[in-house]
Amino acid sequence: MSIALPVPTVQDVDRIAGGAEPVRRNLQITLCYSDLSDALGALMPGNANWCTFAVWASKQAGVTIRDEDLERALRARLLRSGVLQGTILRLIDLVGGSVEHHVHVLAKVIADFGPFRRSSEAVARGNRKVYEEIGREFARFLPLVAKGRQESRDAIDEFCSALRPGAPPDGQQLLRDAFHAYYRARFDPDPDRAAQLALLANLKIGFHEQNRLQPEIAEALDAVVVPPAALQDLVHDAVVEQLPLFGRLTRFLLPWIRRRYKALAADIAEELAQVAEDVATQHLMSIMLPPDRILSLAHDLDLPIPLALQTLTNEDLVALLSPLEPTPGSLAGTGARDWADLDERMRFIAALFRCEQQDALLFGWPFTTQQIERIRGGAIPEGPL
Repeated sequence: MSIALPVPTVQDVDRIAGGAEPVRRNLQITLCYSDLSDALGALMPGNANWCTFAVWASKQAGVTIRDEDLERALRARLLRSGVLQGTILRLIDLVGGSVEHHVHVLAKVIADFGPFRRSSEAVARGNRKVYEEIGREFARFLPLVAKGRQESRDAIDEFCSALRPGAPPDGQQLLRDAFHAYYRARFDPDPDRAAQLALLANLKIGFHEQNRLQPEIAEALDAVVVPPAALQDLVHDAVVEQLPLFGRLTRFLLPWIRRRYKALAADIAEELAQVAEDVATQHLMSIMLPPDRILSLAHDLDLPIPLALQTLTNEDLVALLSPLEPTPGSLAGTGARDWADLDERMRFIAALFRCEQQDALLFGWPFTTQQIERIRGGAIPEGPL
């Protein structure tokens, strides 16, 4: 069954960005990025554009926005925690139950406390913020770049005149530079020069995007840092609630019994907070690329660089990449230990864009045919997303 390939318009982007429900909006944003990527890719074959990468970044953001895997991953990690296992066995001696039951209760404590929810909200805001600006400009750019068979300086200058001068987050000079580079790449007959222009454009937009996203990224990462003291009372109450009323009365008459429960709750809260932070951070700092590759943003990339991008001759591109290469010509040091640090983030992104720019698999569909039909119809499809 074939899938229609719509070319998104500015009106389409505005309608999707205006959606109030974050899960549905994220799915539509991801699919629209795919449509934009394919439309521009047909005019600039052989090279991924910024929207091509945005498809998979938005799809990964959807995992956080939906909270679909976080609680499941949290329960799995809690079950594997040797520290928590010993503490839960002490808890079972006091209130009974099973390890699985108590892990389920503790995972619910974290969910109710809300760090995943706050992180999800920050990611959803960032997802819309970038799309409603940059996605809109790609939709506006496509009719221009599709017209004619030769470059028109006046046409691209007129397009870019609508973009604000100045540096991000308020200015859009980097977007101006990027669309100039895309336009030149579209008409450059030399495939190596065109590839380097496309990479220059992708990186310029990447710099703009990441500057704009800095508040939301910092907020999403900060939200999952849970002080154990803030959890202690919640854990204590969750433990006590599992006791029958008579057990609550008899066990809490004596101060030493109350102290024992509080100490146990403190031990559980400390490990619970650490595991929750680790799980959420791991989700925030990973991206899945087709077919089934999961890249950790904290680890150095180990990918080949396409031949056309190994020896760079574009002076603007060389100048842009120079401060982002800890070891010139090597991918060592590309992992971002602190994703909230803009320089570390851009070092990883620059390397990823360069390595993956000519990977045809990136142009694959982010959802199944049936899911795409449901998303285009405004529904949230079933099955893994």
